[in-house]
Amino acid sequence: MHAQVQIGQNILEELTGDNIDMSVSMPDAYTIAIGAPHNYVGFNNAGHVRVYSWNGSGWLQKGLDIDGEAPGDRSGWCVSMPDANTVAIGAPNNGTGGSLAGHVRVYSWNGTAWMQKGLDIDGEATSDNSGKSLSMPDANTVAIGASQNDGNGSNAGHVRVYGWNGSAWVQKGADIDGEAAGDQSGKSLSMPDANTVAIGATNNSGGANYAGHVRVYGWSGSAWVQKGADIDGEAAQDGSGWSLSMPDVNTVAIGTPANAGNGSWAGHVRVYGWDGSAWVQKGMDIDGAGFDDQSGVSVSMPNANTIAIGANFVPLNGRVRVYAWYGSAWVQLGLDIAPQEGGNFGWSVSMPDANTLAIGATGNAVQVYSIINTLGILDNTSGTQPMVSPNPTKGKVAVDLGSDHTDVTVVVRNILGQETLRKTYASANRLEICLEGDAGVYLLEITSNDKRAVVRVLKE
Repeated sequence: MHAQVQIGQNILEELTGDNIDMSVSMPDAYTIAIGAPHNYVGFNNAGHVRVYSWNGSGWLQKGLDIDGEAPGDRSGWCVSMPDANTVAIGAPNNGTGGSLAGHVRVYSWNGTAWMQKGLDIDGEATSDNSGKSLSMPDANTVAIGASQNDGNGSNAGHVRVYGWNGSAWVQKGADIDGEAAGDQSGKSLSMPDANTVAIGATNNSGGANYAGHVRVYGWSGSAWVQKGADIDGEAAQDGSGWSLSMPDVNTVAIGTPANAGNGSWAGHVRVYGWDGSAWVQKGMDIDGAGFDDQSGVSVSMPNANTIAIGANFVPLNGRVRVYAWYGSAWVQLGLDIAPQEGGNFGWSVSMPDANTLAIGATGNAVQVYSIINTLGILDNTSGTQPMVSPNPTKGKVAVDLGSDHTDVTVVVRNILGQETLRKTYASANRLEICLEGDAGVYLLEITSNDKRAVVRVLKE
């Protein structure tokens, strides 16, 4: 059994209408970057990004706001953090390189402040909207999508990859252009490492009219070469490739929120693995629950066997589901994560590891969750198997130690590691414990002389 426990407080918008979580990125379980592209402190819709760090009890802002350059830039439309001290920020409406050409800025933490690393990486031409998607696999590599670029036809789109040479951002290889006019290639992208990139083209019609497709490219040493055939959308109008996540070079998850396999706009996600010569679907489609879910608007894979999927319209409020691969099928872990109220919850998701999940919502706060196996023995050197019941519980549990034990100490801690109860017994074989505090996951550490057992308990 699994459960999701919120870590810390909601991370709220600075101002109503900021669209705080248009984008979120977590490089690890203790750091998060949040883009608010409609922020207007200083400039209307200039946008900004804030980075937060976990201090053990709450989320604290790391440094000052990283503000957009000019009014209307929409800086923070997308963000990517490869590590806790580096962040790339897309501002697709920036006009320095031409009206709506867009740009990307990369920042590094110098110990006290966020400092820009190199110059702006400007879009190629007017109306490119460069920076509407981006991905940083490491601190010295960034891929940038410009889905409105006209290099291979009007709105064919393209992706450019840049590497840091020690003093400047230098393009790596030629532009990776969309297949045809109108494809909007670069609508989404994901880089698991510096030599691999997956690119979504939601309007491509190679498989069917506007079915969309994804292409994966590898670096040959001198050029970007497509790896395998196009991964086409299932049906006309699907717009496959709206969201992407590549946890490694042989796995890709593709979100298609317009798919109608389980009802109009129910959406779905497909995961593919590389078998050495082709992309092969891993398991069945992960369908949205029903009409208008728009499941797949966001996806994040921390590894090849775990995936978080955002469904931002369910209805209006949205929700997120987490799935794990169990040998032959994708199985949901825990319950749906859904807000009591708010808009488009799940518009963005980020999983730095299989146990941590950040969720953004354009009309709500960002929330971070711990996803854990709620029940069972975590550690046991006692020589017997402690039995805890009921588990889950409303508050009281009985612990059967299996035999008489002397010098018994029981310590109860909450999910944050804070001690909530400590009891000692000269001897015991059965204990009754009352879990004080809110609903959530608790750890019972039971020691007797040099023996120890840790049991995880869920309080409902």
